[in-house]
Amino acid sequence: MNHFPVSSSVLSSSALAALVGTQYALKDVSCTLLKTFVNDTYIISAEGKQFIFRVYTKGWRSELEIREEIRMIMAVHQANVGVSYPIMDTSGDYIQKIFAPEGDRFGVLFSHAAGEKKFNLSNDLQQSLGVHLAKLHQATLDMTMHRPEYDGVTMLVYAFEKIQPYLKTSADDEAFMIKTKETLLSEFKKIKTDNVRKGGVHLDFWPDNLHIDSDNQITVFDFDFCGNGFQIIDIAFYFALMQGLAQNEDDFNNQTEAFLKGYETVTTLTDEERRIIPLLGAATCFYYMGVQSDRFSTIFFNEEHLKRMINVRLKRWMRFHKMI
Repeated sequence: MNHFPVSSSVLSSSALAALVGTQYALKDVSCTLLKTFVNDTYIISAEGKQFIFRVYTKGWRSELEIREEIRMIMAVHQANVGVSYPIMDTSGDYIQKIFAPEGDRFGVLFSHAAGEKKFNLSNDLQQSLGVHLAKLHQATLDMTMHRPEYDGVTMLVYAFEKIQPYLKTSADDEAFMIKTKETLLSEFKKIKTDNVRKGGVHLDFWPDNLHIDSDNQITVFDFDFCGNGFQIIDIAFYFALMQGLAQNEDDFNNQTEAFLKGYETVTTLTDEERRIIPLLGAATCFYYMGVQSDRFSTIFFNEEHLKRMINVRLKRWMRFHKMI
């Protein structure tokens, strides 16, 4: 009997435990599925330690893109910046090729990040996060990778192609998004690029992707969206998300001020970098709407969800910065 074709599978935890034990020469290995989302994440326990094993969805990232992600993470790790880093197997490789029902998938074993996620952050912790991101940026300054280039075309033009089919039920939202795309593209052309640092960017730096331990030591993880771009974009993305978590406008202003204070104890932002934070924050909102419409076109992502993202997140950010 022929097996029915599969587009996405959830791999056996026990089989992955055996794979990890063999490939990494670990004993007493257990494996538990933590979550399935863009990629599948498993918790590995072995010899009194914990690890994270990520299995990339088929077709989401190429082997070269994953190797470049690893290269960026290792640059951060070697700079002694807290990060969940890949573990090399006994053959000296970081990537496991897994023959899944839907085709070849790739797996990587990562160190486990100590601590826990915290979303209610004090100003002192915000300042520490600013320091952490600045050191991460220093470690990846001028780095170029075979990864996405986060420019206006990627973040706006390509994203809009994914978003547009969900806008057909709302002429007002479609008109707003078309106008916003053109306005932001025009602003991208005005950026004084000589005064903006480029290099490796995380593009998903926020409390859901970092752990803080009891000593307030920070470990960042999930570099799945890392790529090339203006490094200030990580701050813009972080601020755009934190605006939704802040209790009110004063709280948001205090948190962003504390974050920037910490960042600038490591490296000073240029006037141009500060100027384009509103622009890049809006662009990241736009971009992730495109990602979600492309990757999560299910009951989770529909016209109503997109409408909320436009009217609650994007417009709120743009109104705050007097962009509309």
